[in-house]
Amino acid sequence: MAKKATISFCLDGLEDTHKLYRIGTDWNKIIKNSKAFNDAGGNAIWEFIRFKHNQHQIKDVIKTSQSLGFKRIYIVKNSRYPHKAFHHIT
Repeated sequence: MAKKATISFCLDGLEDTHKLYRIGTDWNKIIKNSKAFNDAGGNAIWEFIRFKHNQHQIKDVIKTSQSLGFKRIYIVKNSRYPHKAFHHIT
């Protein structure tokens, strides 16, 4: 059996907050590509850097990731907001 390909998609929040840190990215294109990858049997991981401006979305990000077929979410701490990091398996 062939091993599934794994890709990490770095999405820092939902559409309204992602763009505050990931300047110049296209949220809808990333979501479209991640869904296509997951639908084709890929093993997608959502990497989320937690900031004060997006931390309120963590529960919604988990729900969204599940609906899109992500296998894991990595909530990453950062030097500006150094709270504990955690991983969620969907």
